[in-house]
Amino acid sequence: MDQSENLADAIAQAEYLADQPEFLHLYAKTNVPGYQGYGETKPGDKVMIAIDSTVHLAAPLAIAKVLRERGAKVDIIIADGGVDRPITETDELDANIRREPWKGHEDTYRPRRYLEMPWVRKVVEWRNYDLLIQGRAFPIAADFRWEGHAWQLEEQFLDKSNNFPRPLHDLINQKAWDPVWSRGKGAKVRITDKEGTDFSYTLLPDYWTTEGTWFAEDPCIGHLMYHPGPPINALQDAEGVIKGTLTHFSKPFPQLTATLEAGKITRVEGGGAYGEGWRALLEETEELQYDQFPGKGLFWLWEVAVGTNPWVRRPSRIDMVSTGGTEWERYRSGVIHLGFGTAGPSEAENKAGELGWPYGHVHMHLMWPTVEITHDDGTVEVPIRDGRLAALDDPEVRALAAEYGDPEELLDRQWEPQIPGISIPGDYTAYAQNPAPWHLGTHTQDEK
Repeated sequence: MDQSENLADAIAQAEYLADQPEFLHLYAKTNVPGYQGYGETKPGDKVMIAIDSTVHLAAPLAIAKVLRERGAKVDIIIADGGVDRPITETDELDANIRREPWKGHEDTYRPRRYLEMPWVRKVVEWRNYDLLIQGRAFPIAADFRWEGHAWQLEEQFLDKSNNFPRPLHDLINQKAWDPVWSRGKGAKVRITDKEGTDFSYTLLPDYWTTEGTWFAEDPCIGHLMYHPGPPINALQDAEGVIKGTLTHFSKPFPQLTATLEAGKITRVEGGGAYGEGWRALLEETEELQYDQFPGKGLFWLWEVAVGTNPWVRRPSRIDMVSTGGTEWERYRSGVIHLGFGTAGPSEAENKAGELGWPYGHVHMHLMWPTVEITHDDGTVEVPIRDGRLAALDDPEVRALAAEYGDPEELLDRQWEPQIPGISIPGDYTAYAQNPAPWHLGTHTQDEK
């Protein structure tokens, strides 16, 4: 483990994860901090860990060491992730948009979002592995156990957000999901954010009976789906504007404004190189009819995903491809990330690839969102206000937190984004024109 600067800490973290139960409910499962667990592994099990070469080796080597000591046989695949380099404004598009089919091309298909390497799955099935540890988003249905490898950096692997008490996290997720699932049928949702986002949509009753959309009684842990995934309902009515400077995998970009009409992005303004790339795709796909969409075009809203872990913090560096950019922070409680485009891997995406059409989805982050849910009787619930989950102040949540320690410390958010004119003194307008220095740590006093 010569790449690890904190060998003992990495092994201790791996031992903790090896004791955690595996989270076996596939459709409520995402590879969020606090939900990795390899506790079903027993002596004689065959385990595959699959990463690419941009991933720091501390996590996979520590996990392999601990599982081997417990009697498992562990192999590690390190695929070529390319030369590390400074992250750019267009890396989100490169990471998420594809044009080739993924079925039948497992050996050559370039994974999106570093989710999975399809050829690895073939190896796992061929060699009869019991457990695959791979992916930063969510596991795919399989005949073997599949757990996540959520960490790009050693810093992320050692972060205490991975050790947030799972029963407490479960309760936070349930409390934050109830306003939608238990009480939201037919309600109007309005989402605003301090950077200028303001859009609304209806929680259609059909959402409660459509399967396969991550919208179900069991919350999608750490990634609460306040809007269902595809297929997109023809009656959906999302309208408004989306504004921001952050996405998953890109260098922070000048403020982008996206106009949302009848559930689809119809105009993209600003956004630097990211905005230019998005506009080009918007124009290219505006007359294409994708499966699972009620009309033409690619960029339909479906992902309104809420983070739920108060201990997640941004890594100390987000400037290189190997850092994963700003993806990690989407897990922090109260942050919403929005997704527009196709979801997958899916049959609809494979068909688009066979036609040579672009597919995939791109994101925008809302760091200080407020969510208002207006019910038919006129009552209003606010499950998120200025980026804080109301669930963190729920009496039952605080009572359970007291069983683990001081509720104030356990439920206190460990990180806040530093943006001038919003969370720190300064001029937001100036920040919005050139946000990268503030996030990459290169701004000067003159820029403040």
